[in-house]
Amino acid sequence: MFGFKWPDRGFGDMNYLKSILAKTIKEDSFEALQKPLYVAVTNLNSGMIEIKSKGKLFDIIAASSSVPLLFKPIVIDGNHYLDGGIGMNLPVRCLVGKCDIIIGINLVNHQPMEDKYISSWSEVLSRTFDLSVYNNVKPELSLCDFVIEPVDIFKYNRFSLSQPEHLYKAGYEGAMQQMPALLNMIHSLEGNDEVED
Repeated sequence: MFGFKWPDRGFGDMNYLKSILAKTIKEDSFEALQKPLYVAVTNLNSGMIEIKSKGKLFDIIAASSSVPLLFKPIVIDGNHYLDGGIGMNLPVRCLVGKCDIIIGINLVNHQPMEDKYISSWSEVLSRTFDLSVYNNVKPELSLCDFVIEPVDIFKYNRFSLSQPEHLYKAGYEGAMQQMPALLNMIHSLEGNDEVED
């Protein structure tokens, strides 16, 4: 995925991710998706967060996955884009008024940590990144009707790329623990027999 070489604005590129998207999704277009999608990306040239929901899809997804310094920015229409999490890691406000229930999923660790979990450079980097990002997550969480926060996933740092099964299990089990409360909220909606997906 990384294809390491001498860094030029980042160590790796997103060509592998874009090839997977091309194999998985039939058309490189937001409009071709079955459901509306809103993606936050950071425009490095303007310094602004942009919410994309129309046009070419794969480059926007790649840009939203481009962690600064690790991956090169994605060039779109002459501008350089990176992960929207720099300024809006949980883009909820673009969904307000468009959904019956807004469910937010927070994977940014803001829990207290023991020294043993911040003992290497990657753990310190991951912790620093999480703390800075959480400051832009908090206001968005307040706009959610329901928040899923699988706390067991916080045992792993952001760069635990070699343990996908453990991360998947922690996320799945954390969501299932909160599922009864979410279902109760859905069933208690007044005047709605059916909730949109």
